Amino acid sequence: MKLKTILNTIAMLGICSFCGIAQGQSAYPAKPISLVVGYPPGGSSDAAARALAQALSTSLGATVVVENLGGATGAIAAQKVARAAPDGYTLLLGSTNELVATKLFNPQQAYDGSKDFTYIGVVEHQGAMILASPKSGIRTTDDLIKRMRSTPGALSYGTSGIGSMLHYAMESLMQKTNTRMTHVPYRGVAPLGTDLAGNNLEVGVMGIASAKALIDAGKVVPIAVTTKERSAKFPNVPTVAEHPLLKGYDVTGWFVLAGPKNLPAPVVMKLKSTLQSALHSPQFRRHLDDAIGVPARDDEDALELIKMETQRYKSIVSN
Repeated sequence: MKLKTILNTIAMLGICSFCGIAQGQSAYPAKPISLVVGYPPGGSSDAAARALAQALSTSLGATVVVENLGGATGAIAAQKVARAAPDGYTLLLGSTNELVATKLFNPQQAYDGSKDFTYIGVVEHQGAMILASPKSGIRTTDDLIKRMRSTPGALSYGTSGIGSMLHYAMESLMQKTNTRMTHVPYRGVAPLGTDLAGNNLEVGVMGIASAKALIDAGKVVPIAVTTKERSAKFPNVPTVAEHPLLKGYDVTGWFVLAGPKNLPAPVVMKLKSTLQSALHSPQFRRHLDDAIGVPARDDEDALELIKMETQRYKSIVSN
C-alpha cells in the first residue's frame, strides 16, 4: 500500500472516531442517569433529590434514578461520584456537608470538593432551625446562651452528623458567644426529632422543613432560624442574628448538582441548560414551597459557592 493511501486511511479512521465520540455525546443521555444523594430516604436531601430527579427526567426526556448512599455525613456518596466515569451518567446532589465540611474535619478524606467534581449548578438553598425540648425550659436564644454559660458543656445538642451544616451552625453560635455545649451526632433527623420530642435531648438543630411537622404538632419549641432572614413559613420565629451578641450570623445550607471532574463539554452544556429548565418547572417550585427552600439565582456559580463556603467554614474550625 502506498504511503499516501496509508495516510489517508489513518486520517479517515481519526475522523470516524471523532464522529463517533461526537455522536455519542450529542445523543446524551442514551441510558438512565443515577443521581446519588448521601443520605437515607425521608430527609431534606432525599426530598430535594427526588424532586430534582423528576424535573430533570421531564426536561431530558430520560430516566433519572435517585440512589441513596448514606454514611460519613454524605462523604461516601460524594466519593463514589468523584471516582465514577466522567460520562454524565453518575451525578451527585451535593450539600455543604460532604463538599465543604467533611474535608475540614478529616483532611485525609480521599476527595476534595473544590477540585474533584464538575459543577453543573446550584439547585437551592435551605435554612435550619434551633429547637428545644418541651421540658427544657429554653424558649429563646437568650435562654440558651444563659444555660450554656451557667453550666459549660453540660447542655447537649443533637444534629444529623459530625461535620454537617447543622453542626457548624452550633459551633459558630458557641464561638461567637464564647460558650460551650456537648455535640451528640445522630444517624439522621428522625431519631433526633424523636429524642427532642420525648425530652431525651434538650436542644437540637434540624432543617426547617424537617422541623415543621414537630413544631406544628407542638412536640418541640422553635428557638431561632439560622438564616439571615426569618422564614416565611415561621414569621414569628426570630433569626439567630437578632440576638445582640450574634449580629451578622448566617448559616444557610444548599444543594448543588455535580458530576465527576472532566465531564465532556457537550454533556456539561446539556446538563446546565436542562437544570435551568428543571429548576423553573412547576413541579420543582412546588418542592421548594414544601421544603421551605429558596431558589438558586440563574447566575449563581456552584464552584465559587464551594470556594467561598470553604473559606468561611475554615474560620470556624480554626478557632
